[in-house]
Amino acid sequence: MDSGHPIDSGQQAAPTTTFEQVQRWAPPGTKVVGVGVEIPGIELFGLDDGRPVPMDAYKTYPVVAVVGGLGKPILQGPDVMKAVIAATRDPKLLASATMVVNRRVGQILDSAGDDLQRKRGVTAPALSATALDFWVLSGSPYRNLYHAHLDLGTLAFTFQEPAVPDSEQLANALAVLATATAGRTQTYDLAIDLAVKQCSDPAARKALFEALATGKQEEFRMRVATALKGCGPVAIDPLIATLEKDPSSNVKGTAADVLGQLGDPRAKPALEKAAQSSDSTVSYMAKDALKKLKK
Repeated sequence: MDSGHPIDSGQQAAPTTTFEQVQRWAPPGTKVVGVGVEIPGIELFGLDDGRPVPMDAYKTYPVVAVVGGLGKPILQGPDVMKAVIAATRDPKLLASATMVVNRRVGQILDSAGDDLQRKRGVTAPALSATALDFWVLSGSPYRNLYHAHLDLGTLAFTFQEPAVPDSEQLANALAVLATATAGRTQTYDLAIDLAVKQCSDPAARKALFEALATGKQEEFRMRVATALKGCGPVAIDPLIATLEKDPSSNVKGTAADVLGQLGDPRAKPALEKAAQSSDSTVSYMAKDALKKLKK
């Protein structure tokens, strides 16, 4: 963006406000807007190019700044953040400006509001000699927790969800699997996959095997049976029990298929019996699994 754009002093009177100054300077078709952050000695302006915003996104703007009032240079890029840092040492105000300049939207937190936030160590915005750290709730339609970090020297800005300890992730997954009341959803898929990855943990195995045996919906039990291939030989007995006892032919067929893929000879008697089933789905899948055992 050329800061020399297009003021012709021979044809126009000089601007009387910084807002007018920026509006004349901005590219044609750009609307200058306020950004909702007031810092003594510096004025921030957003540049709205009028482009439509997706339904699941927020409207944000490139930000420019004027320090010292009308007629002063219009700052862009890294110079905007440098001016903001020089203008205020108030952590909350600096956090608000950082969000705007980096085109982020969310609620900056002053303290932990629930147990999850306390576990993550949420505190009010904190400013040191070298960095600014703060916490934000952001997202639509659901708001997630993010940790923001600004390096005051390099101006590098990170905005990411905090890492969750493996033990906590597993505990959350097991809590989801314990309900086992729905069909296939993203929440259940994530919980199943996480539990399978930690199948060496007795609690994870127990939750998976119980979900397979007691899940309320057919599709859910099929999903668990399919995933249990990732647990290896320890899944043989629960899959055999499913092949023998599940009320759904589709779930039985899935269990037979996974037993065939695992290739453990312990499954042979149950598969041979299932191959004689009057249920064509179960019989077909069991026969196919037996072929895999013989390879």
